[in-house]
Amino acid sequence: MEKATVLIKRYDELMNKHPGKWVAITDDKVIATAENIEELTQKIKELNDVFVAYSPTPQEKKVGYLLQTRTPT
Repeated sequence: MEKATVLIKRYDELMNKHPGKWVAITDDKVIATAENIEELTQKIKELNDVFVAYSPTPQEKKVGYLLQTRTPT
């Protein structure tokens, strides 16, 4: 199954475990979390093909949230 399809199917399951955190996902697994995007970027700076997103708290879900992807440079 294509990576994006697997991620879409498991997105809520993976993200709900880390409310209020920035999350890095690759190969259908959470590989790192952090309080802020700078900290997470430092943790994954040597990796490629990583999906990065903020996992909103229940209160933030009412407003919306930001998604970001990281691709090789």
